[in-house]
Amino acid sequence: FQKRVDLAEKFLKTGKVLEVGSSIGLLLSQFKKRGWDVEGVEPSKTAYLLAQKEGISTHNTSFEEANLRENFYDLVVLNHVLEHLENPFETLKEVRKILRNGGLLFIDVPNFGGVKARIMGAKWRFILCSEHRWHFTKDSLERIFESLGFEVIYTETRSGIWDYSSPAKELFLSFFGFKKRFFSEFFFAFPDFVVSKLGWGSGLTVIARKVG
Repeated sequence: FQKRVDLAEKFLKTGKVLEVGSSIGLLLSQFKKRGWDVEGVEPSKTAYLLAQKEGISTHNTSFEEANLRENFYDLVVLNHVLEHLENPFETLKEVRKILRNGGLLFIDVPNFGGVKARIMGAKWRFILCSEHRWHFTKDSLERIFESLGFEVIYTETRSGIWDYSSPAKELFLSFFGFKKRFFSEFFFAFPDFVVSKLGWGSGLTVIARKVG
């Protein structure tokens, strides 16, 4: 989650942030520590109660029924949410309404254009037919955003330990915590770095600005 906050703050240091599908508020808590005014939308009652307990203002409803203020938010985040939605295009249209002019949209999804997705095909671990209704590539997201009046200002892909804010710290903690994942993270660190830099990583982030 810290990785996402660091990326967002490359373009906007503070403001009002809304997360769609905010779960128990872990990502928003990181924004809050940095001084952001945070707000979430989460349909799960259990997750909502846990978020409220931690002081994260959350709407316990769907995004479509939350009745959010238009032209109000500086940043809207959908962190691994878009692929689950029945109609992501319509949801993004509504997101545009609640963003102020010049506000940012932060999207994180599995990268269907990544090397592992291409090699594994139907066996790729993010296919998840019972959960993921859609899959996206960098090009497909850019076309969607541009058709809705967003300007794409940043894209990035990541695999393995490079999805952490501190890859070295992750290796350190997994080694001394006797985690099985340490061996795969260590041996694949370099190839994951290469595919991440080439835009073929398994995770895709796209940040876009509302224009017009």
